[in-house]
Amino acid sequence: MVNDNSMPREAIDKLNEALKSWGGKYESEVYGDAPHGWTVNDSAAYKQPQAERAFGKLTALFAAALK
Repeated sequence: MVNDNSMPREAIDKLNEALKSWGGKYESEVYGDAPHGWTVNDSAAYKQPQAERAFGKLTALFAAALK
């Protein structure tokens, strides 16, 4: 279940189909029941485990791209 109405499931599915058609390397992930704003550590919506996972993936992406 996605707990963020800013991007409905239909839009996520459409994005994933477009990325698949593109044929390049990509990763798309939905972080379960985390509400909008869940990566901001001083927000009531903050979800530490999900935020740390997302931050780790983002920093790994930057590290690989900026070699």
